[in-house]
Amino acid sequence: SYFNDRSLPFSVAYEPGGKPYVPNSAIRFSISHSKGKVAVGFSENEIGVDIEEIKEKDHSNLYRRVLSENEAGKIRFVSDEKLSFFKIWTLKEAYLKLTGEGLAGEMTSIDFGDYLELESFEKGGNFYYSTQLSGFSLAVCCEKPFELSIKEKTYE
Repeated sequence: SYFNDRSLPFSVAYEPGGKPYVPNSAIRFSISHSKGKVAVGFSENEIGVDIEEIKEKDHSNLYRRVLSENEAGKIRFVSDEKLSFFKIWTLKEAYLKLTGEGLAGEMTSIDFGDYLELESFEKGGNFYYSTQLSGFSLAVCCEKPFELSIKEKTYE
């Protein structure tokens, strides 16, 4: 758990699917980490955030577990298949964190194949943002339109 530190000035509880929340607070949050980077999103609405390191190895073995049929067909025709795969993966994880399903959710039933060229978009009543930051793919999903502020900090 991210929140085992008893020195936090608030308590953190978990929904049945494992999604963390602050009891008796209107603030919703989502947290993700990958290879030393942490992404945290705060909102007054449900939110999901995911960050993944864009790895150089071949990920085609994951395609069947992650991509819908539409995505699998379209990803072959993009200029950078690897970046598109990580974009789809982080968008799906951000959505599944928003819903509280987490990694238990069925990734192949979610389809972002028609949004590969877009940085931000609305789909199914949720609002999405996706970008690449110095070797990482970042995605945010929120129930309502949102303002995004990205701050990179280095801690020693």
